[in-house]
Amino acid sequence: MTAQEKACLMTWSQRMNWAIEYIESNLDSDLTIEEIAKVACCSKYHFHRMFFATFKVTCTDKFGYKSPNAFTRAYRDIHGINPSNARIEGNSLSSYKRVCPPEDNKAGECMNYKIIKVPEFNLIGKSKNFEFKSLLKAYSTK
Repeated sequence: MTAQEKACLMTWSQRMNWAIEYIESNLDSDLTIEEIAKVACCSKYHFHRMFFATFKVTCTDKFGYKSPNAFTRAYRDIHGINPSNARIEGNSLSSYKRVCPPEDNKAGECMNYKIIKVPEFNLIGKSKNFEFKSLLKAYSTK
C-alpha cells in the first residue's frame, strides 16, 4: 500500500496531525493550502473546514504571514517583544506545546442540537459510486 493510500485510510485526527508535521517541516518554504490539503488527502475546501474544526483557528492564522509586519505583530502578541529584541540576553520568551488534534471527535466542544418539524419538501439528488483508486488519483500529489 502506498503512502497516499495509507493517508486516505487515516482518521481526520491523523490527517490533521500529518498536515501539521508537513507544515512544520516546511516552514521555510512557501506552502499553499492546496499542497497541504493533498498531504492530508482531501480537497482545499474540506481541509479548511476540518483544520478549523480541529484546532479552532484557520490554517493561515496559525502558520501563514502575508508580510514581515504581520509576523512581527503576531510575534509581539505572543512573546511581548519584537523578534529583533528576542536575541537580547535576559528577555524571556513564551513556549507552547505542539498543536495536536484531540484523540477522538468526542474530545471537542459539545454540539447543541434540536429536532424540529418542517413542512414536507421535495429533494432531488444524484448518486455516484467511486472506486478507491479513482479517489486516490483525484488527490495525488504528483
